[in-house]
Amino acid sequence: MSEMRVVVEGGYDPVTGNTITPLPVSVVTSGGNGSVPSVRTGMTTAGQTLSNANGGSFGTTIDAGSAVSNWSAFIGVPGGITSGTLTIEFSYDGAVYFNSGTNISITAPGGYFIASTGKPSRYARATLTGVVGSPQLNCWLIGAG
Repeated sequence: MSEMRVVVEGGYDPVTGNTITPLPVSVVTSGGNGSVPSVRTGMTTAGQTLSNANGGSFGTTIDAGSAVSNWSAFIGVPGGITSGTLTIEFSYDGAVYFNSGTNISITAPGGYFIASTGKPSRYARATLTGVVGSPQLNCWLIGAG
């Protein structure tokens, strides 16, 4: 895996009056999702898993590069839906998926957020089921920790 070093220059904290020393930040390439920062608590990665989805749709797999414990989904529904369920699914190998136990009912246009915490997985995707209407839903997943 390629790696690029980035150093955040020092700064000044106006509350305490302390000077902040430079902080090294590793940036790594992860699963075709572009470069992402590797932070002290683990890797943070993100990607779009569903794009203009409607009906029974399985999202594109997001590969965190290694297991992360926390996954969040941000869902944008521009319109045309009266019911549906979005689920975060996990995989140990990127091929066989299981329900993470994290679901949200989507009943109207708008923005939705769901989170799955404390369940490590390297691979994740969102799945849209039980849709009534034509939502053209978009979903992004973020994994961290």
